[in-house]
Amino acid sequence: MFRKGFALDYIKYLRNFPFDGKFSDFAVVRRFYEVFTVICEHFSKGVKLMIKYLLPDTGNFYKANLHCHSTFSDGKWTPEEIKEKYMRHGYSIVAFTDHRHLYSQSHLTDRGFLALDGYEIDVSETADTGRGYKKTCHFCLIAKNENTPHADFGDEDTYTPENISRIMNEAREKGFFVTYNHPNWSLEDFSDYINYNGMDAMEI
Repeated sequence: MFRKGFALDYIKYLRNFPFDGKFSDFAVVRRFYEVFTVICEHFSKGVKLMIKYLLPDTGNFYKANLHCHSTFSDGKWTPEEIKEKYMRHGYSIVAFTDHRHLYSQSHLTDRGFLALDGYEIDVSETADTGRGYKKTCHFCLIAKNENTPHADFGDEDTYTPENISRIMNEAREKGFFVTYNHPNWSLEDFSDYINYNGMDAMEI
């Protein structure tokens, strides 16, 4: 976060800088410090308020990853290796969301780890857009209940807001938690995802 010390360090730097004569009285630097200090104080208060609003004072908190791929699709590690590596870094929950098919990893669940079943759907442009690249929409379906089977949504290839929204809503009806993924990587922006209806969360 911002530190007052940073402002002081910056002032020390400015004092040694060869200013023109009109800056020699140091007023500009002094004013910078005053403004910067106020900004830091307001920013700090804002962060504290945000944390207090998002996280209650009491309760159980778990570190989770709701989007990862294993060697069942294009991932680098097996599900067992993913569990081991994530637990080593303090994670208690991982959603295994390989591409296009649900591979249950519920056998990895134990007293200290929860394996969530899921998969990632991708719906991409197919026609030549003339812009030199094609957009794609990726979203994860995470099963809310154990033993939820893979779901077939029919047309999973037509890249339109209507079809994407249809799949999202049908997935929720079938018991999935829907997360819309990495729009920047997918070359989508606000004008695209504002038209999607049915997501529970957004991965940024």
